[in-house]
Amino acid sequence: MLPKINGKSFLECTENDLKELVNNSDYRENEYLDYKWDFAYLEMDRGPKRDEKKAEFKSDVCSFANAEGGYILFGIGEKNGYASTIDGIVIQNGNTDKFELDRSNDLTGIQPRTPSIQFHFVKLESGKYVVVLFVKHDGFAPYIHLVGEKNYMIYKRYGNGKRYVPYSEIRQMFIQSLSLEQSVRNYLRQRIDHYYSLGSAFGESFIHLSFIPESFVDTGYRQNMFVLERQNRVNFSSIFSAFSCNTSSIPCVDGLRYIPYSDSIFHAEGYVRNNGVVEACLSLDEDLKRSINVDFPNGKLPWKWLWKNIQEICDQYTTTFAKINTRERTFVCLSIIGCRNVITEDPNETPGYTGKIDRNEVFCDPIEIYTLSDVDEVERILKKLHISFLLAIGVKYNNTLKQLIDEVYGSVNLNVSV
Repeated sequence: MLPKINGKSFLECTENDLKELVNNSDYRENEYLDYKWDFAYLEMDRGPKRDEKKAEFKSDVCSFANAEGGYILFGIGEKNGYASTIDGIVIQNGNTDKFELDRSNDLTGIQPRTPSIQFHFVKLESGKYVVVLFVKHDGFAPYIHLVGEKNYMIYKRYGNGKRYVPYSEIRQMFIQSLSLEQSVRNYLRQRIDHYYSLGSAFGESFIHLSFIPESFVDTGYRQNMFVLERQNRVNFSSIFSAFSCNTSSIPCVDGLRYIPYSDSIFHAEGYVRNNGVVEACLSLDEDLKRSINVDFPNGKLPWKWLWKNIQEICDQYTTTFAKINTRERTFVCLSIIGCRNVITEDPNETPGYTGKIDRNEVFCDPIEIYTLSDVDEVERILKKLHISFLLAIGVKYNNTLKQLIDEVYGSVNLNVSV
């Protein structure tokens, strides 16, 4: 269990809180806590020794990420596992933002990606800083820092140190990593089956959009969304504006529910659940019925209008949850149900080609967002989701699709010889 100091997280501590650590047996180095006098490699000239110490920094971070997570405190002296002095380190011009960015960049090369980390800077009376680095365990473990391509060394935090992880544990880590994605798919299946069970009471055809943080599988992780909405004045309802569900919340046993503000609007609803999952569902029955004619016996999907609304929900979600879900990986899942043989592109618009949805259940592959607060990353991920959406519904000849593919994947020229 992650330690606290004076009843609060180490990411909230002050200099006075840090004084509690000195010679305190309750805060001796353990599997969750490590003390470092400084970032050793920063004090060295370029060369093999500096590279070695930098690699040690990476392996330390990996060892926590491969265990249960924990804190590394830089700027604190250590003796026999006990915090002995609070010395701090010098940060040039007090520019903690640049320091954080540089240290994050120093972790480049860890596979499968840089672990989820958070920094907290405690400014001391001396003008120096204690740097608190929180490393989170998540579904990407095992993490590895490769030194060359011959020796694969995976470390895990044990007690007050780190050691190599045996193959049996590595295998189990991979299994757990894969099980997270399967859990996402299973959860999504349950929600689709729920709307299926409602039948005409909700709609025979519908679109379902959900945002699933990796913590949803952690039964110990829950936030009371009703309290969060009321006490912190979080406007969750704005997420569902595109589906006309930006109404006052309706408390329910597992979170908050939102429904359309008018009976004249066909079926739609939104949920913000205590496990962090957010979902929006909209019936497509009325839209498809209105478009049925001789050329479109099953109707025509208003996909341009749909994407505009999907994007608006995504934008509102990331804006709302960027501060709530700071370091969690989030899966964005889009499904279109009950629309088999519905036309998307017809010969009048695309001569020689008729685009249509080829199955009754369209499940786009979950798209992962690592950091909701990273505007550039979110923009790139939503472009991938847009591409996935267009291809899933059979759109082929569309300038937007071509532009998106060029932006995300670049122009690729294949020279194929037969």
